[in-house]
Amino acid sequence: SLGYKPPTFSTVYADYVVYEQYRQEFMNQPHARAALLHGGLIWQLALHSIGFDALPSVLDSISQEAVPFGLMLSTDGQTYFNDELSEEEVDFICGTYYI
Repeated sequence: SLGYKPPTFSTVYADYVVYEQYRQEFMNQPHARAALLHGGLIWQLALHSIGFDALPSVLDSISQEAVPFGLMLSTDGQTYFNDELSEEEVDFICGTYYI
């Protein structure tokens, strides 16, 4: 999330610009590809940050962070990994802040 704000907090345009910059920086991390796989609003915000040109690379492979930190699925004796966003990362991408 974007953290906690006092009840008197009022956003200004500069807050939004900073949020977009932080979101852009986050989307440059390897495991952030999970945002494009997430769908819905998360997918839309991720796409806004990195653009359509990045879509083919999302399907190439998982990031190196997927094995220690991502989603693990075991079925029929096989183990599969994929990138996954934490709840905090989803909140951040959505621009959530708490009062």
